[in-house]
Parts: sequence; structure tokens; C-alpha cells
Amino acid sequence: MAHGAVVIGTSWQARLEVHRFGITGYGKGKERILEQERAIMLGAKPPKKSYVNYKVLQEQIKEKKAAKEEEKRLAQETDIFKRKKRKGQEDRKSKKKKSAPSILSNGRIGQVGKFKNGTLILSPVDIKKINSSRVAK
Repeated sequence: MAHGAVVIGTSWQARLEVHRFGITGYGKGKERILEQERAIMLGAKPPKKSYVNYKVLQEQIKEKKAAKEEEKRLAQETDIFKRKKRKGQEDRKSKKKKSAPSILSNGRIGQVGKFKNGTLILSPVDIKKINSSRVAK
């Protein structure tokens, strides 16, 4: 072995050694921050967040939210110019298939009539609907 050579056993040790060497190029302030990050990466508990007044925190959250919405709006505006819709594309989506006249055409969803003690009770209105919806043969 050559003089000054470092023997490193595992890959994670090599990675940490490279990280430690990379940190030395920064100033003391940045070096301390990077050392903290390295300690966290190794499993140390991260430092507690500094205290922020609740009203100030609310303002920060509002500003972040407003910035995000502004960015989203700008993205949509630029997206409109990028994507041009083909003719009739909106029409196809908005049209609904027309179905045959149904017993439930008045908008009610479910069954016709009421169940009472296991029997279906139909009102005269329900009977008219059933008769009018049948296809004449």
C-alpha cells in the first residue's frame, strides 16, 4: 500500500468519504449545514424547526398557495395555446346518447311503485307509465 492511501471497506463508507471530502470545499457556514445533512442521512434526528409566529406562518402559507395558483393559471394559459382542439371535439364530449323512452323518464331513479309486505303496489300513474312505455307489436 502506498503512503497516504485510505483503505475503505464498503461502498457506503466510500460514499461518506467522498461526501466528507466534497464538503471541505465550502465555507464554514455551508460546511456545518452539510455536516448536519450528512448526520441526518446517517440516521440522526433532524433539528427542530425554528419557532414562527402563527399569524406570520398563516401569511407564508397564503403566499405559497397564491404563488402555486398563479403558476397553475399561467400553465393553463400557455397550455391553451399549445393544444388546439380539433373540430367537433367539444361537441362529441357534450352530447349524450339518447335512450328509448323509459318508465323512469320523469327523472326518478330506481323502481316503479312501492313495496309493502313483500308485494309491489302500483299507483294508477305508474300503471299508465308502464302501458305507455311498452312498444306496440
